[in-house]
Amino acid sequence: MKLGSLFSGIGAFELAAARNGIEPVWASEIEPRAVSIHYGHFPAMRQYGDIRKIDGTELEPVDIITFGSPCQNLSVAGDRTGLGGSQSRLFHEAIRVIKNHRRVFSKPRYILWENVPGAFSRDGGKDFKEVLQEIVKVKDPQISIPEPKKWLTAGSIVGDGFSLAWRVLDAQYWGVPQRRKRIFLVADFGGERASEILFKPESLFGSVGSCKKEGEDATTQAQRGVGSTIPINVNALKGPTGRAGGLGVGDQGDPAPSLQAGYQHAVYVINDQDGVLVEKRDLSPTLRSGCHGSLPIIKPLLASGAGTARTDSSTDHVVLDGSNLRRLTPLECERLMGFPDYWTLYGRGLEEIKDTPRYRALGNSIVVPCLEYIFKNLIDDLDPIIWDLK
Repeated sequence: MKLGSLFSGIGAFELAAARNGIEPVWASEIEPRAVSIHYGHFPAMRQYGDIRKIDGTELEPVDIITFGSPCQNLSVAGDRTGLGGSQSRLFHEAIRVIKNHRRVFSKPRYILWENVPGAFSRDGGKDFKEVLQEIVKVKDPQISIPEPKKWLTAGSIVGDGFSLAWRVLDAQYWGVPQRRKRIFLVADFGGERASEILFKPESLFGSVGSCKKEGEDATTQAQRGVGSTIPINVNALKGPTGRAGGLGVGDQGDPAPSLQAGYQHAVYVINDQDGVLVEKRDLSPTLRSGCHGSLPIIKPLLASGAGTARTDSSTDHVVLDGSNLRRLTPLECERLMGFPDYWTLYGRGLEEIKDTPRYRALGNSIVVPCLEYIFKNLIDDLDPIIWDLK
């Protein structure tokens, strides 16, 4: 199975895919330092540069195309000009490339899109409807997407021989101590697996062993979260039988109970070009199972630098280290995003990357464990006939 990556950044999609046996073969990115970092890890991938100069028919055929299109105009922290904004409009360029690719190769079967939750509310929800509409048009231009009064944070669409599902994942429940919510959307143009891929309840890393006593070390991922400079308050938490356990956290590192609250998942069925809401299902969040320590949680990393655990009017990108405030290091930011240590330190030809572009690249990237969960589910239980043909 092969993958193409649009807006590839420093290779979060590619890393998560490769860890699940998917071969990344080409990418598109224009930021020079990000391209250099990407090449340092994926030298065999062909880099096509500016997406506006890609037709889609010249690309090697792939089974999956991923794209975290620019979010600046959709974010509540941005200018909110939406999909018509100077950067977020590049979403439409990605759809154009995907349509052309499918027209020639009948591929990809799957696409994976990532963006900020602000897409739900921009222009009263019209922008997210446009996202769904444009993706569905890749399969059938005649289909019309329904528009509810308010978009739920999880939902799916089932049509004739295709499916689409979206869901908000918060990184703090996926093994990294960072509060980072993002929409993840999967489209299956060849079947009805989208919901199965995005809502599969199994743990990404498998069950963790029995809980340790208070004071013993946390799981490896949690312990590495931001290095040893931020104190970890270890309190063993375990979800009730039949539910996944949670990373229980408070703003000051206080223990909190495992998540119990469910959320609604809207299911739409497309029939005769009309969208009908047929049901709403209550779902519990899919969390890593087992026992975890309680960690201080960092606010989302920004493209301008690191996120903040505590700030004042004159200091940004800082963390409380004992009684002192200091900046998060690029290494800590890599760990907060789930990348291997020093992922952004070197680029093409062992070019050493300075801190500022490292912060920017990491703030613009995607938390790797969230993507690993999705790719693992995509690979698991694939139809054997389809798998053999790949």
